[in-house]
Amino acid sequence: LAYQLALQVPELSKRKVNGHISRAIEKDSAIINWSCCNQLQQLIIEPCCNLTQPVSFVIDGLDECTGHDIQLLQEVVQSISGVVSRKHLPISFFVASRPES
Repeated sequence: LAYQLALQVPELSKRKVNGHISRAIEKDSAIINWSCCNQLQQLIIEPCCNLTQPVSFVIDGLDECTGHDIQLLQEVVQSISGVVSRKHLPISFFVASRPES
C-alpha cells in the first residue's frame, strides 16, 4: 500500500514524502516484521498526515483469502479501523468482498 501510495498520489510523489517512507525503511529494515498496525502507522498514516487532498484506498478480493491469510487479513482490517478511527485524517478505506457461496 505504501509503495502504491507514493506512486499514485501526486502530493506524495514529491521527494519529501517519499523520503519519509524510505527513511522509515532505512531506519529499521525489520519494519517488514512489525505488526500491521505499526507498519500502517509508519508507512501510510504518517506520510498522509499533511495531505491537502483526501486519498482513498480500495482493497478488494478479501473473499479469496484462505488459511494464514485470513488471520493476516483480520489483523490488517483491525489495524485500519483502529488507527484511522483515532485520528482525523484525509484517508478513507473501501474494503470489499463477495459473500461466501
